[in-house]
Amino acid sequence: MTMLAALGAFTKEGIRDAQELTLAPAPSWGITGYLEAGILLGPNQNSEPVYEDLVERDNAGQLPVRIVGTVWTRQGDDDPASVVATLRDWNKRIKSEHVTISVQKMWADGTAFNGGALLLAPFEDSKDGSPGQMTFPLITSSARSS
Repeated sequence: MTMLAALGAFTKEGIRDAQELTLAPAPSWGITGYLEAGILLGPNQNSEPVYEDLVERDNAGQLPVRIVGTVWTRQGDDDPASVVATLRDWNKRIKSEHVTISVQKMWADGTAFNGGALLLAPFEDSKDGSPGQMTFPLITSSARSS
C-alpha cells in the first residue's frame, strides 16, 4: 500500500485512471452497474471528490454504467450518526442519472493483508500472538436487550 500511495494510485487522478480499466469496457462484458464499496483517497479516505468526478463524467455522457456509492468508515470511534449524516448529505448533493450514493459501510474488522482481520487463531507472522481485533465493539445479545 505504501508503494502504491507513493506512485499516486490513491490520488483522484490515479483512481480515475484505474477506473477506466474497467468502466470503459464494462458494457462489452455485460456489466451495467457497479457497487463502489470503498475508495482509498489520501490520508482521510474522503471519497467525495471521486464521486463528484463520476457525476461530472456522467453529466458529460462519459459514464457507461450505473454506480452505487458508499460512505464508509473503519474507525471504531467514528460517530455512526455523523457517518449517516454524511451519507444523507452526499445522497442529496452528489448524484446524476447513473450515480447515487446510498450505502453506508462500516468495517467490523480489518483485512488479512494488513494483519487486522479478526481470526480464530493468531496470524502466523504475528509479533504479539494477536488474532486481530474488532474495530467496533461487539454488541452481545445481552447488551442489545438492555
